[in-house]
Amino acid sequence: MRFLIILCCAASLLFVGNLAPAAQPHWIWSSGNRMEKTVRIDREIESARLIGVVDHGGVKLRINDTSVGALSAYGPVASFDITSQLRPGANRLTFATEALAGPSAMAANLEITFRDGNTRSIITDGSWSHARSFGEVDQRFWDFRGDRETVDVFENYEQWRQAKGKEASTATSAFQLQPGFEIDLIRSAAKGEDSWISMEFDPQGRIIVAREKSGLIRLSLGSSGVENIEVINKDLPEIRGVLFAHGCLYVNSNTHNVRKSPRDRTGGLYRIRDTNGDDQFDEIKLLGERTATGGHGRNDMTLGPDGKIYLIGGDSVATPKEFIDLTPSIPNTLPGDDLSHGHVIRTDKDGKEWELVCKGLRNPYGIHFNPDGEMFTFDADAEHDMGAPWYRPTRLRQLVEGADYGWRRVTGRWPPYYPDHADEPPLTLDIGKSSPTAVKFGTKSKFPQQWREALYILDWTYGRILAVHMTPRGAGYQCRTERFLQGKPANVTDLDFGPDGAMYFVTGGRGTQSGLYRVRHTGNLMADTKPTAQMKRRTRFAAENRKLRNRVLHSPGMANKQLSNPDPWIRYTARSSVEKSSTINVAQLKSIGTKPAADLAYLTALARRAATPILITIPDRLNQVDWNRLNRTQKLELIRTLELVLLRIGDVPAMGLDAARAQLAAAYPDESREVNFSLGSLLAQIDAPGFVPKTLNLLSATDRQRDVFHYLFQLRDQQHGWTDSLRQRYVLAFRRTKEFRGGAGLPRFLKQIKADFIAALPVNERAKYQALLDQPDPLQQLLATVPKNRKFLREWKIGNFSNELNSHQPDLARGQRMYTAASCILCHQLGTEGRFFGPDLTSVSARFNRRDLLTSILDPSKVISEKYRSVTLTTQDGEEHTGRVLLAGDYRRSAVALSTNPLDPKAIVQIEKSIIEKRRFSTVSSMPEGLLNSLTKSEILDLLAYIESGGK
Repeated sequence: MRFLIILCCAASLLFVGNLAPAAQPHWIWSSGNRMEKTVRIDREIESARLIGVVDHGGVKLRINDTSVGALSAYGPVASFDITSQLRPGANRLTFATEALAGPSAMAANLEITFRDGNTRSIITDGSWSHARSFGEVDQRFWDFRGDRETVDVFENYEQWRQAKGKEASTATSAFQLQPGFEIDLIRSAAKGEDSWISMEFDPQGRIIVAREKSGLIRLSLGSSGVENIEVINKDLPEIRGVLFAHGCLYVNSNTHNVRKSPRDRTGGLYRIRDTNGDDQFDEIKLLGERTATGGHGRNDMTLGPDGKIYLIGGDSVATPKEFIDLTPSIPNTLPGDDLSHGHVIRTDKDGKEWELVCKGLRNPYGIHFNPDGEMFTFDADAEHDMGAPWYRPTRLRQLVEGADYGWRRVTGRWPPYYPDHADEPPLTLDIGKSSPTAVKFGTKSKFPQQWREALYILDWTYGRILAVHMTPRGAGYQCRTERFLQGKPANVTDLDFGPDGAMYFVTGGRGTQSGLYRVRHTGNLMADTKPTAQMKRRTRFAAENRKLRNRVLHSPGMANKQLSNPDPWIRYTARSSVEKSSTINVAQLKSIGTKPAADLAYLTALARRAATPILITIPDRLNQVDWNRLNRTQKLELIRTLELVLLRIGDVPAMGLDAARAQLAAAYPDESREVNFSLGSLLAQIDAPGFVPKTLNLLSATDRQRDVFHYLFQLRDQQHGWTDSLRQRYVLAFRRTKEFRGGAGLPRFLKQIKADFIAALPVNERAKYQALLDQPDPLQQLLATVPKNRKFLREWKIGNFSNELNSHQPDLARGQRMYTAASCILCHQLGTEGRFFGPDLTSVSARFNRRDLLTSILDPSKVISEKYRSVTLTTQDGEEHTGRVLLAGDYRRSAVALSTNPLDPKAIVQIEKSIIEKRRFSTVSSMPEGLLNSLTKSEILDLLAYIESGGK
């Protein structure tokens, strides 16, 4: 028997699938201050979604004189649910525009789904009034379809183990590639050749491969594959970086046994040369020594446009004994700043001068420059913290001189350290679950244009090579990922492009079987695509901004003038440059509030750099800034500035703190989810009035694990603002954590939150709430309350309720009884009633109207939220198992847990991911149709009203 699961994701309920537009939206802009289009609606709408982005400008979106949101400069593609704003007949869409420095343009797509199943797309193009078109949007860079590359729960984090103990590398038949490409296995590592972790072509077209334990081998390629293999070094341990430059071979060496002795913790940059012309390396010289205390050590390196060698390392490798620090230094070190973190360091060809270029990374492995001279890496996540709000996923990072990217080695600490802050460099791209290794631009390849211009990033854990497509956007880049290839297993460690223009990569690591592969393009090479007008304008402007950013970096005088630059990279560089200046002082800030962007940037610099007498004046100055005039980015900067003051001096005079507390408490909650995250964290620290009930409302209104976790964490030890009812709401919300999925640290984090909540209670109430938190699944008690064999009355359709939905006078007491009679209580929490198997319905009325709620009950399979879909898994031996994936536990587990019966908590089957052959998601909801067929119309309306009341 299946029971009701009402969908709780607004995007899932109101929009079916990812509709591909019939034509691509155009970049458009107005010579005035607005662009308009009239859209006629001639049938009933099921859902409507407006997707848009703006380049170098700001846009306010209005429909029929109603504001629906805004697009901000340098912001991501944004989505707005506008179902309720559209009406039958003519609808006027208005984009009010504000041009900024650069080639201003916007693009949008309105996707409408009608109740009869038809769809319609309205795109921006030259037909909009007052608009000029600059050509179509290139979908390689802008995620209008919502189909970015992701890893789902069925991908096996432990697949790398399948390559252990093998006698040959993974067969090419086990790889999936983009159309037009073919893959060849050139050679499997033979017994005694160790596992392979890095590679580089030498000037003669031979491949130098570094072995995991120690030494280097050289492979000579011919028409039949590897024609010769020779050992060219036996002793240097664990070389993760190999570089030919300045007529020499440079290697970045680690050690594979850091516990043996202090000497074994020493490694570094070695230069290896052939001094007598016999094609053998007879000179080995240590140029730079750096100690390390773990596996996140000395990784890859690359040659910069300036001829210097750039080395990247993880958060367990130290800097050299003598170096020039180009990164920010904060007096009275902030919490965590004394902890280790990954960095980029550079040196000359002889290793005589060393400069710390940037820092604040976790464990970046690869590093490479693009044709513009910009440096990139693929940084690792803190997988231990996955699932927690302070988790930072794997990321593509644009690396610039003088930047601090915010990571500190604090995994698993309590209280936790949030690694992302508004005073850090702009984010380039979140990748998600992965295990980063090498990166390389396809500049030297003989691939078609879109692949030649891509950055290839390697994911060791899931055996993927991802292509990152980039387009310049100011001094930074807009990026989007696409899977280039994947093998199972394929523990990809490094890659390079050969003289033939093909991609070569090696697999290995952790003692696994290694192989050398080649990827060739075998399709037709099309002529390069001609850039659109907007692409040309953007490329020219980006080159100017990159030059400006580099000038600002070394000129504090110029930096002051760029503090309000709309380009986030220039603004960040300007603030960092001002921060390093010896002349920074409060007197330079003449007034507050006239230029919020510049004022906030300067106050942030002061909060990071100034002495205590100046620090204590900052909160009062922040109070002079009009919160309502700030955009999302500026609000985050204001919050971070006050947070920095609190971190550095612990407290501020009562007058300044009281004023800041009052202003920020009045602004909470904000319309932005990101602002609420940061603002809530700050308000929790300063004991702001109304924080507890406001935060509980945000908690009830979300179904996102990260949001629920964050609000539970911020509320856990609050001392004021509670009532018994509010505490019960907290307990009910905490029960939702049983299905949280994350890293190894997740269970301990949740246990600590629970312990902190109990410890903050009055002593005489702790036993009561401890019992509520530990309450077992109430299924058996609830089953006894559900009436058996209710009489069938009629088969209800949504059309039967067209007149009564909004005119019925409800009986909530009867609605409560119907909640039990219809079996809703067996799967859903509503207020203090029910069970957490399906979504929490307590705040469902804040997200869905009455018609949508009723539709989801009467036609449960019309739209099925991904989280609650059943799946059928077919194993390699032909067995099939159907159920709902349970999200509880560590995402790295090698097995998937399926719940096969919602009314039997013990009906769980474990299936190893490695033996899953196929998976098929069900198109039928876990909730049966006809649950309301034993209720009268009046009882159904009472039930809807009771659900909308939140169980009150």
